[in-house]
Amino acid sequence: MIKVMIAEDDVSQLQLFNNFLTKETNFRVVALTKSGKETIEKYLEEKPDVLFLDLDMPNIDGLGVLKYLKEKSDKKNIIVTSHSKELISNLYDFSNIYRLMPKPFDYFKAVSVAQELVSTHSLISTKEKIKHILSELGFNPSSTGTDNFVELIYIKYQRKNSNLKLNKLYSITASKIGFYTALQIKWSIDNSLSSAKRCMNKELLYSIFDNYNPTYGMTPLYLSDLIVDSLRKDIV
Repeated sequence: MIKVMIAEDDVSQLQLFNNFLTKETNFRVVALTKSGKETIEKYLEEKPDVLFLDLDMPNIDGLGVLKYLKEKSDKKNIIVTSHSKELISNLYDFSNIYRLMPKPFDYFKAVSVAQELVSTHSLISTKEKIKHILSELGFNPSSTGTDNFVELIYIKYQRKNSNLKLNKLYSITASKIGFYTALQIKWSIDNSLSSAKRCMNKELLYSIFDNYNPTYGMTPLYLSDLIVDSLRKDIV
C-alpha cells in the first residue's frame, strides 16, 4: 500500500481528494492536514511515501513546510499543488519536490504521478541495496564493473519467473546500458569480482548470506543468485 498524506486548507477540496484516493486500492491516506505546522508534525510522525502539499497554508505556508522538511528528510516525495502564481514563482532549490501540479489538477493524473514517484524510489532503493551488498563483499563502489554488475543483478531480480543464463543476462545488460557490448559487460564484471575475492572469506559470506554454500565456486552467476535470493527474502 502507498501511504499518502494530503495537506490542504480548503476543507471541501481536502475531502473530495481524500474520497477519491481512498477508492484507489493501493493507496492508504494516513493523514489529512489543514495547516503548515500540523503538516510538519504529521509528516515526521507518519513518514508517508507521498505528500500532496498545498502551498497556500495558514501559520506556516507550503514554502516553510518544504524548507523545514528538507532539513529533516532527504526524500524527494512531495507533490506540490497551488493556485498561487506568486508562491509557485518562489519554488527553487527544493530538492524534496518531485512534481508541481498547479490547481485545478486532474485526480487521475495525481494518482499516476504518485505511483510513478513510488515506483522510481523503489527502483533506486533496490539498486542501492545491491550496491551496498557488493561493497560489503569488497567490490569497488565507484568502478564500472560494479555498476554493470548492479544492473545485471537488478535485471535478474525483476525477472522473477525466468532463469536466464549468464550470457543472456550480459546481452540484456549491454542493451539496457547502451554503450557496452555483452563481452565488455562480462569482462568488467569478471574483473571486479576477481578483485573483490581478495577480501572475501567464508565468515564474511556466511554473515551476509544464510544460504551460502562453499562447495559452489564464487562465480558471477552464483553471487547474483545469492543476492537476488537475499533481496526477495527482504520483501516476503
